[in-house]
Amino acid sequence: MRNNNKIYTHLVINDSFLQKWEARGFFGLKEYAEHVDDRDLAGKISIVEKYRERIPELVQRIERSHVSQESLADYLIGTVHQAKGLEFDTVLVADDFVKAPCGSDASQRRTNLAIGAIPEDEWNLLYVAVTRAKKCLLLSKSLEHLLALAGEQFLRVELMSEAAKAGASRTCCMSRCTNMLDPSSRLVVRKLPLTHSNGSRDPGGFLCQPCTRQRFGSLAPLTSFPALQEQPCQL
Repeated sequence: MRNNNKIYTHLVINDSFLQKWEARGFFGLKEYAEHVDDRDLAGKISIVEKYRERIPELVQRIERSHVSQESLADYLIGTVHQAKGLEFDTVLVADDFVKAPCGSDASQRRTNLAIGAIPEDEWNLLYVAVTRAKKCLLLSKSLEHLLALAGEQFLRVELMSEAAKAGASRTCCMSRCTNMLDPSSRLVVRKLPLTHSNGSRDPGGFLCQPCTRQRFGSLAPLTSFPALQEQPCQL
C-alpha cells in the first residue's frame, strides 16, 4: 500500500475542469454532478466507483488486446456516437443510460414522473444503441425495467404440449411463486429467457394461471383455453 501511495503522489491532473476539484476531492465532484444533473459526468464517476484502482490495469488490457484490422477483432468497444449508421449481429449495451428501478405500483408511478424529466437526447442515444443489433441484443437490467414500464414483459403464449416436449419445469417460473402449471390448459404463457449485459441470466419459464391473471387481467382466459374433449352426440 505504501508503494502505491508513492506512485499516486506523482500523478498529475491534466484536465482543467477536474483540477478545480482537487481540493474538494472526489466526493465534492460527485455532489456537483448530482446538483447540476450532469449525466455524462455522473456516468464517468460511476465507472470510477465500480472499478476504482483497477482502471489503469483495465485500460492497459484493452490497449494490449487492440488489433489494427476490424475484421480480426472479437469485440468492438465504442460509444453510441461512433456506432451511428452501423449495425452488428450482437450488441451489448452498457448499463450507463437511463435507469429505471423496478418495484411496486407506487414506485412505478414515481418512476414514470422521473422518466418524464429525462432529456430527449438521452432517449435518442438509447434508441440508437439498441437499434444497432441485427440478431441479438444483450440487455442491461435498467433497459429491461424500462421495457417493463412500457408494457413489454417478454411473455409469449405457447401450446402446453410444446412445453411438455421441451421438458420444462411444471412449477411457475415467477419469483417466490410455487404454484404448479395446470395440465388441463391447452395454452400456457412463457417468459422468454434473457441474458443481461452484466453476465447475469434469467432462464425464463412458464407461468401459472394466477400469475397469468395478474399480468393479463381480463384477457387471461384467452391464455388458458382448456383442452377440448370429444363428447358423444346423437344425430
